[in-house]
Amino acid sequence: MTGIIILAAGASQRLGQPKQLLPFRGSTLLGNIAATAIASNIGPVLVTLGAFAEQIKPTLAGMHCKIAVNEQWEAGMGNTIAFSVTEFLRIYHNVSKLFLLVCDQPFIDARLLHRMQAMRSPIVACRYEYNTGTPALFSEAYFPELQALQGSSGAKKLLATHKEQVTTIDFPEGIIDIDTQKDYNNLLAE
Repeated sequence: MTGIIILAAGASQRLGQPKQLLPFRGSTLLGNIAATAIASNIGPVLVTLGAFAEQIKPTLAGMHCKIAVNEQWEAGMGNTIAFSVTEFLRIYHNVSKLFLLVCDQPFIDARLLHRMQAMRSPIVACRYEYNTGTPALFSEAYFPELQALQGSSGAKKLLATHKEQVTTIDFPEGIIDIDTQKDYNNLLAE
């Protein structure tokens, strides 16, 4: 079984408001990626919240996903990934692969996720401009390392450590992520 984790625990400090709730395509940034993940029919979906959890939760009501709240979200992305993987494995057993998605890459679609899943590689990550990153798909051999992440360093650390195990897929739109008001204005202008 392949699972999908959507990381949405951050406080959006550079934006000054919860990016998860920004309106996008008749929903919100988080609602959009959650709907995409669910519609892909790849497997169960877990959304991890942290900052603004109580404000965000109602926007996911009625969606076919589980919600987990990382009370230690301020400890950083590594902490949130470790919490999310542990929580996912607590709820679902026999998981052989896990996707890590973020809510502020608005152009992730089901086709991309299916292409990634079809690749026979221990780790599949997306390539955009000079970056390799999310969405990323990890096989179960890497779950313990994901669960051991701490602080602000996220899964990029694993991508660097296990370079020879990583297959990349081109996702040029992956460079578009929403961190500032200007990023959001540019997104709406497209």
